[in-house]
Amino acid sequence: MQALTLFTPKPAPVSINGQSYTLIAFYYPDKETNWDRIYQAPFLGNFYACSLVLTIDTVTGTFHTAEAAFQCTKWWHDASARQAFEQTTTGNEAWQVKKGLHHPT
Repeated sequence: MQALTLFTPKPAPVSINGQSYTLIAFYYPDKETNWDRIYQAPFLGNFYACSLVLTIDTVTGTFHTAEAAFQCTKWWHDASARQAFEQTTTGNEAWQVKKGLHHPT
């Protein structure tokens, strides 16, 4: 069993056009970027690996990334498309599945 890891991003103060903000930058395109390391928030990216169970209209899907779950909602009632998204293990794989499908109606 994998130990639970608590995620704690490291926000940083920035100034944009004279206004002060607190920033948490992230990207995580299936690997950590400098932004992810500096701000310690790769888990905020859609491609970050995490388990999600989503139920819409009594149909349930289980996904390995938020990207797969998000893209799948466009073809939710197409069982073969949903299964293809459920089988992806990375955000890039989910994106490739999306690119291979016809635009949802």
